[in-house]
Amino acid sequence: MTIAVPPEIAPLRQWVAWRWEERSGKPTKPPYNARTGDYADSTDPLTWSSLDEALDAGEHYDGIGFVLTDGDPYAGIDLDKCRDAQTGVVESWAREIVEALNSYTEVTPSGTGLRVFVRGVLPPGGRKRGHIELYDRARYLTVTGQHVAGMPRAIEDRTDALRALHAKIFPPMATASPMAGEVTPVDVDDEDLIQRAETARNGDRFFRLWRGEILGASHSEADLALCNHLAFWTGRDASRMDRLFRRSGLMRPKWDERHGAQTYGAMTIAKAIASCGETYTPRGERMAVNGTRAVISLAMTEATPLRVPDGAVLGIARDFADLYAEYLETPRSFLYFSLLTYLGALMAKKITLASAIAPEPRLYTVLLGESADTRKSTSLRVTDEFLRSLGVEWEPRVLYGVGSAEGIAAELKERSDLLLHFDEFKSFVDKAKNENSIALPMVATLFERSEFDNRTKAERLSVRGASLSLLAACTIDTYATMFDQRFFSIGLLNRLWLVTDRTTRRIAVPKPIPHRDLDALRERVRAVLEAVDRAYVRNGLRPVAYLMTPDAEEIFRTWYEAKGGSIFERRLDTYGHRLMVLLAATSGRTIVDAIVAEAVIALLGYQLEVRRECDPVDAENSIAAMEEKIRRALTRGSMKRRELQRKVHSERWGLWVWNTATMNLIRAGEIQHDRATDTFWLLLPVTASVPTLKNGISANGDGNY
Repeated sequence: MTIAVPPEIAPLRQWVAWRWEERSGKPTKPPYNARTGDYADSTDPLTWSSLDEALDAGEHYDGIGFVLTDGDPYAGIDLDKCRDAQTGVVESWAREIVEALNSYTEVTPSGTGLRVFVRGVLPPGGRKRGHIELYDRARYLTVTGQHVAGMPRAIEDRTDALRALHAKIFPPMATASPMAGEVTPVDVDDEDLIQRAETARNGDRFFRLWRGEILGASHSEADLALCNHLAFWTGRDASRMDRLFRRSGLMRPKWDERHGAQTYGAMTIAKAIASCGETYTPRGERMAVNGTRAVISLAMTEATPLRVPDGAVLGIARDFADLYAEYLETPRSFLYFSLLTYLGALMAKKITLASAIAPEPRLYTVLLGESADTRKSTSLRVTDEFLRSLGVEWEPRVLYGVGSAEGIAAELKERSDLLLHFDEFKSFVDKAKNENSIALPMVATLFERSEFDNRTKAERLSVRGASLSLLAACTIDTYATMFDQRFFSIGLLNRLWLVTDRTTRRIAVPKPIPHRDLDALRERVRAVLEAVDRAYVRNGLRPVAYLMTPDAEEIFRTWYEAKGGSIFERRLDTYGHRLMVLLAATSGRTIVDAIVAEAVIALLGYQLEVRRECDPVDAENSIAAMEEKIRRALTRGSMKRRELQRKVHSERWGLWVWNTATMNLIRAGEIQHDRATDTFWLLLPVTASVPTLKNGISANGDGNY
């Protein structure tokens, strides 16, 4: 395939392939990863390719496309059903738009439309009306190379013309509430605002971006991520966002580079403001008993939650998630990992990685959502129903809730591969807190072992040859506060695979999934399960060991050696081993190749971020204990941040606890912090302390300032 594309976008690694497909009776053009043959995702760079790779794959597809991102200056304008495919005559309304934009224009694949590429940032508001669509991010646009004669061959800067077109198509409407893009001033000084951002629930992510860490695929993505935070905290105040960004560790000369009529920094801020749906509203501050102000947890979440990278979603679990997510409000990632957990339980005894540790592909998965609206339980229910619809031969052994370790042991004696299923994970946690319960040590032990013993004077509980999996649901707030010190000490939390997502669709009455689609999916899943079973039988009822290709080994080794030693990385390598064999088997492979390894590394990166963002705390003691450690350390004199963190071993408690404790002490007037030198010192002798806080909430307060 040979296509002449605008030279400025040719070198960018933002290309995909596409082919015509029919969905619900309508022709569509879904994007494909030209390197792997899997579906591509316009929000996941792992699924994009170079132009040459996309063109080389052309014989298998109907065309190529270019992905618009937050990190590039391009926008695309689609003008549908405006051109006669036979004569080439363009309707007057479309001709007027093309001439006003005066940039690279080409004919779309149908021959009945035009597409204009420009450089510019779209204002907030509408994106589609009638036959006109405008996009500048998170979309892929087909590229045909069929240039319209008389129009520029370069992509021109048309920011002003783009805004004028948008205003004409989507005229402003009167509204009583703030619209996306409208400034809602936040009357809090810069220093206080930054501290509040650092100690919010997602404060770890803000803190790391503020310090200059590159979170995401590129520096540009990190820039936009920080600006998204700043848009929320400043009430979309562009000048304040710019002022604060210049103080951050991400600031670099590119911020002031001009891209046409705007600087890179101005364009980045504009994109963040355009996507900012809600802003921070300060609440009143309560007075602590000693007359100073006590901090209250802001408990804010990001406008955009962490998402499972699309390039890491493979095989029949992807097919299942795609189908059910089309008809339900349930987030796709919940469906994907729910099915993977069930399949891992079914395959636990049958497949493994060719390794001395011989891991089983079992998962301890917990779906985390902000509230009941995230449809966590729906995901658990439909996954269970789907597996049971495959027939008795593939029916999983599931224990719905559990009252004791003895109950789990009794089930495991009947069948060694068992999946614990909790609609509310808190029900298990509460039972495990019972001082006489051994459910917690049993479940923690059986994550990596198949044996467990507990002997008392009266009786002995013994488990042998067990393969235990777990699938549960929980709200983010409950997960953050329900554990006591036993769970931290025994290490259950780093044995959990956390999946966080948010419902983005509203379907009043979900339609039934067509029988033909369900039947086709069942056949694909059965085929994979039968293939695994046949190989297991041929291997003498011993687990089939999946070999890794040299490329896959190199990919995983590079990740392993680059680990930084964070407490959040514990057992990620264990999950890497399990997921490699599980993703290989569920995508119909008999080896772990580079595609699987790359997908797993992407999932491990996602998991690391989820753990950092959703890390629970020992709500009864952690913050108060950290406050006391800081007080004692500073009695010896002032200290720089890093020195103080080393003294109090803040890495053992997590950044959220550290930030909340220091902010509490600053507000209580007990310590002082000089931002210029990043130095802390004890301000006054402690005579009255702030009341014990739980997650930053005053013990005698109601959670409001």
